Amino acid sequence: IPRGRFFVHEIIGMTVIDQDGKNRGVVKDVLKLPAHDVYVVECNSREFMLPAAKEFIRDIDVKQRVLTANIIEGLTED
Repeated sequence: IPRGRFFVHEIIGMTVIDQDGKNRGVVKDVLKLPAHDVYVVECNSREFMLPAAKEFIRDIDVKQRVLTANIIEGLTED
């Protein structure tokens, strides 16, 4: 597959950390929507939606199973 693209099974189960290195949860599902995919992230029995867009996704490390995201205010309930 092209560089920068990933299979759904590679994304599910990844640990999500924010731009400050804080653990934000684990990807539980990937929603395939017309504009772009959306990652469903579970943290402390709550879920939030993370758009799979370059404005939000900083890096995906398949080997380390870590997704680094730009978490903006209002995206989560914290």
